[in-house]
Formats: sequence, structure tokens, C-alpha cells
Amino acid sequence: AEEAGFEGILLADHVFAPESFSSKYPYDEGGKPPFDGSTLFPEVWSTISALAHERSGISEFHGMMRNLERLKALARTSMKNGRPAIEEPQIRKRIVRAETKIEAMRLNGMRFLTKQLNGEKLSSETSINKLHRALLEIEIGEIALEIQGSAAPLWQGAEPAAEDGHWQKFALSWPEVVIGGGTPNIQKNIIAERILGLPKD
Repeated sequence: AEEAGFEGILLADHVFAPESFSSKYPYDEGGKPPFDGSTLFPEVWSTISALAHERSGISEFHGMMRNLERLKALARTSMKNGRPAIEEPQIRKRIVRAETKIEAMRLNGMRFLTKQLNGEKLSSETSINKLHRALLEIEIGEIALEIQGSAAPLWQGAEPAAEDGHWQKFALSWPEVVIGGGTPNIQKNIIAERILGLPKD
């Protein structure tokens, strides 16, 4: 999608859309959503079958690696305790831990792709990468804010904020990834019950 000039792809995840909105839409300056009851969306139930493949490859790995490389660049150019932040042992340790988890995502993704190439259907195992990604989104945002120190609370337009507030926005936007598609607790339950065979609550 990015190579074609798109930032992302939006699909409907609601059974119906209201004809009008009384509350202010948060993602538009005028407060109005870019859709209404007459807007055409892909039929929801037909889309659901495709969701089994949402986490079945390595696309999430590539997205997380881009975020990690950008975080490394921030750590190289930001100063902490009189030296580049990337030289701080705790910062390095957290970055290495994040990169290890991302590599685990890649290996899981390759395993999922191999199963599909062999004609096998995927099941609950895709929740593993969803869980990894959810926790990584939070961790990477927290590391970036820690690197910025006192500039962490600043927003776009504030000079001390690194990359014009990119990481502040990143840290605040994780709920749409972490909550969307099932929270970490939901993913843990799926892994525990359907993969490990542990008893239900």
C-alpha cells in the first residue's frame, strides 16, 4: 500500500452506520465524519472470512521494524546524561529486547506463511503475533518518550519535541492497534485456552 502512495487501507467493522451524528468526530477539524449512512462500504460479513489472514504473514513485522529503526535514529541523535541516548545501558537493553520480539514476529510470520503454502489452515496461533505487536506498540512509544526526557509531554510545534511531536502522537495512538482486533488479555486467553489447552476461566 505504501509503495502505491497509500498510508493504509480502511475497512468497515460495523454492521450498520447511523444516518447522522450528534457527537463531534475527533479525526476531522470540522467535527464531521467523512461518511454517512449512504456511504458504500465492503459488506461486513464477507470481509470477516478474510480477517483470518490479517496476521498470517510478515507485513506486521515490516511495520514494526520501521518503527524500531526510527526509534534507533532518535536514540542516536538525542542526548541523555551527557551522551547519546543509545549509549545508555537501560535504553540499549530495552531496544534490544524490542528487536528480539520483532524478530520472533518475523519467524512466526514465516511459519504461518509456510503452513498456508502447504495448504494448511491457520487458527488461533495468529494471536501470538497480535499479542507481540500490541505490547511492542506500547513499549516503543514509552522508550521514545523516555529518551526525550522533559520534552516528552510536548506536542507538535514545540521546538524541543523530537520530529515535531511524532513520538508523542505515536504514544497516544496505540489504543487503536492494541484494543482493535482484541486486547492483550483477550489474545492471552485465546493462546492459553485454544493453543495450550488450559482450562477456561
